[in-house]
Amino acid sequence: MIVQGYVLGVVDALKHQSEGCFTLPYQADADRLIFQAYLEYWQEQVPPASSVDAIVEMMRTRFSCDATSALDKG
Repeated sequence: MIVQGYVLGVVDALKHQSEGCFTLPYQADADRLIFQAYLEYWQEQVPPASSVDAIVEMMRTRFSCDATSALDKG
């Protein structure tokens, strides 16, 4: 539970950063969804040594602004 809270805290703190882009899922269980996506994303590969870099990479891949924009247009 502590790690899940850490992941969500990092995501929330970095959501408006200028480098890259990712969105937050707007649903009641967003913390669970983000944490599950993190576990699945890094299941088959070794994450970077920096936990923040690992979280940001996963978010940019799984919750990218481009993917959200495409959904909005479709």
